[in-house]
Amino acid sequence: GLVYSTPRCNEIFETSPFELMTYESFVRVLHPEDRFHVEEILSNSQKTGSEYNEQFRVVYTDGRIEWVSARGKTLLSAGGKPEKMMGVVRRIT
Repeated sequence: GLVYSTPRCNEIFETSPFELMTYESFVRVLHPEDRFHVEEILSNSQKTGSEYNEQFRVVYTDGRIEWVSARGKTLLSAGGKPEKMMGVVRRIT
């Protein structure tokens, strides 16, 4: 349940630079129209170990909406359980 992120990643998801990011803080800023799709993609990756390469919107507290790109995958144990997720998130400019 721990999310290790860089200060730059935290900035994209409107979290303080060295604050521990949580899944809830990540989901909180997703655009309402994109939230279900993003959660579905991440859930599928956790079940199958599949890679994802998605674009979605983030809504900031000041009302700005920006597109971001996320690419990553889940690493599964020998028994098929999710052990780690890793990925890269970038603002689309």
